[in-house]
Amino acid sequence: MKIKKSIMMVLLALITSSAMAQKLKLIKFIPENKNPKETLGLTFSNKPNGTFYRLREDIKVKFLKPTPRTCNMEQIITGETEFGYYAMYRNSLGSSEYSFILTLYNEKADMFDEIDLNEVSDNYNCEIQDLRYENGRVYYNFACPSYSSGLNGACSSLYCLDITKKEVLWSTPYLTSNDIFIIYGDYIICGYGFTNEKDYLFLVRKKDGKVLSKVLLRSACQYIEVKDNRIYAIDHQENAYTFVISNK
Repeated sequence: MKIKKSIMMVLLALITSSAMAQKLKLIKFIPENKNPKETLGLTFSNKPNGTFYRLREDIKVKFLKPTPRTCNMEQIITGETEFGYYAMYRNSLGSSEYSFILTLYNEKADMFDEIDLNEVSDNYNCEIQDLRYENGRVYYNFACPSYSSGLNGACSSLYCLDITKKEVLWSTPYLTSNDIFIIYGDYIICGYGFTNEKDYLFLVRKKDGKVLSKVLLRSACQYIEVKDNRIYAIDHQENAYTFVISNK
């Protein structure tokens, strides 16, 4: 009886888990939407440098100074934290090698730590195209610099780093994230796509990096924004998609 009861409990757990599996549900599609700011009321604040760029440049904090290690690098992304500030630096966009440094600053904007993101991620062949901070963790992608075939498909993963332990907690499968992504509650919304490759939007669970859902797009996603609990995605052909997270 105990064995039978255990089997029943396992089956019930599997059924419940399957029933509650969250996924992206498309509720609206507007082809070739030339003015999504007006038609959808989007701010485009998640990519202030412009949607057509392959990476996000966003200097929210303008007074952070480079360190001796980063003085010859470009400051790409900055932001506030509960302990002060952070900044991501990279070498020149025209460089043949990739180098990405995360610098942490206290409330007085004095640097107290630096993390080599290439080293902790063991990734020297890809480009960080977006990075975001939340509650002691940094989320970033190492994107394919060109066609994924150039690296045998081993690129465009999303990473989660504990900045105190300087340890990567998880990374997604390859070909999950290039260009920008956003954090939305317990989830990360990201996309992957490139010329002559399939283009998807992904729903990733933030706590462990599990891909919960993916939806095929007509072209690669170049912008994502959440408004009124709806997820808006714009692809390179200016098609506009509206999604919700559904349990059905």
